[in-house]
Amino acid sequence: MVICVATATANAAPRKVKVRVESDPAGAAVYLNTKESGAVCTTPCFVDVALGDEVSLIVEKERFEPAFEPVPVQKTAPRKQVVVSVKLEAAIGFVVVEGPGAAKGATIQIDGTNVGVAPKRVEVDSGSHLISVTSTSGSSLYDGSVELVAGEEKTITPASVAAADPPTTTSTDPPVSTETHKHVDVESPRNRFVTLSVAGDIAFRSFSYDNVTKGNLRDETESGQVLVGPVVEVWPTELLGIKFLRGLSVMGRFQLGANNQEVSGAMISGPTTTFWRSFEVSARQKWTFADSFGVEIGAGYFRDQYEFNGLSGDVAQVPDTDYKGIRIGGRFSMLLGSVEPYVAAENRIVFNGGPLGDRLRSPATSGLHGALGITVSMGWLIARLEGSLTQYSWTFKPDPSDANQATGASDVISSAGLTLGFAY
Repeated sequence: MVICVATATANAAPRKVKVRVESDPAGAAVYLNTKESGAVCTTPCFVDVALGDEVSLIVEKERFEPAFEPVPVQKTAPRKQVVVSVKLEAAIGFVVVEGPGAAKGATIQIDGTNVGVAPKRVEVDSGSHLISVTSTSGSSLYDGSVELVAGEEKTITPASVAAADPPTTTSTDPPVSTETHKHVDVESPRNRFVTLSVAGDIAFRSFSYDNVTKGNLRDETESGQVLVGPVVEVWPTELLGIKFLRGLSVMGRFQLGANNQEVSGAMISGPTTTFWRSFEVSARQKWTFADSFGVEIGAGYFRDQYEFNGLSGDVAQVPDTDYKGIRIGGRFSMLLGSVEPYVAAENRIVFNGGPLGDRLRSPATSGLHGALGITVSMGWLIARLEGSLTQYSWTFKPDPSDANQATGASDVISSAGLTLGFAY
């Protein structure tokens, strides 16, 4: 009987005491000794500690420096509750963007979020951050990253300001570092010169004639046509370092149909498929006002092909069009940090409507185009989502001797597109 009692006492689990853990601010994760086994609770909370054990607490909270605290538990049970209180220090730093000269009033973005205009001192979390500075004319003055530790401050001098005061020393000695305690000048990068993108659109077409009185004039509806191709935009004044019209760009776009669709039905006797292709080259000028909105005007050449492949007799039955002309339009956008919603409209002066114009007498064609979209900039990456509607209107002058007769036609193309690109 005595032996049994001794054995039970020897194998008894060690006594534990509940330790209350508090933090300022609350809501911090608590770990025992190491983080490998995961957090045991969130402050304020209790942890179980065996009497006599040497235990350390790790207390962590986002945007604060981690704290390491030993637990004062002796071998005997304490008379009062053991409380560990931790005051967490904020893990923040500061970025100072200078703003003399051309940089005054420039828009500052940190990690894609608009934080104000230069000059400005901005509080940020410690760690790595992407920073961009854009002038009121829309040109890039700085694009780069900084690394901050808690309590550190770094100063950024935008490119145009740094270039205004070149060094005058002729000494061959190595340059003296400008770094002082909690103050570092960050090297300014070059401006953006070109964007390279890939655009994909899903389009729908609805073509209908007006007042058909004679001939084989067939309306046409096509759904889910996919066009894919490259988009290149160059800023020549930025590339040449010209201050005048810094928002001027030249854009080229080419898209080719990726899923030619079969056409069938009345008056179609053989294999007939759609053939779509789109091309545009234009010049655009953008102005930015009050760092809040942008206004853009542009003009250029366009070609929209909505044609068909097949036997000549079959192709003659469908609205085979090849629109060529000049586009003149504009765009209005809101500047919401890294997000830029916009609305665009343009008039299209059509010089030639393609083979369809040869079937009816005295054809005249005009076009209108409208779009709603949003552009998102993520450092060097650019994404654009857009919905658009284009309408080409035809008028004809019927003649009794014509094989086909109609007073007009309407060609409506709606599309939704996504563009993904890289700014260099």
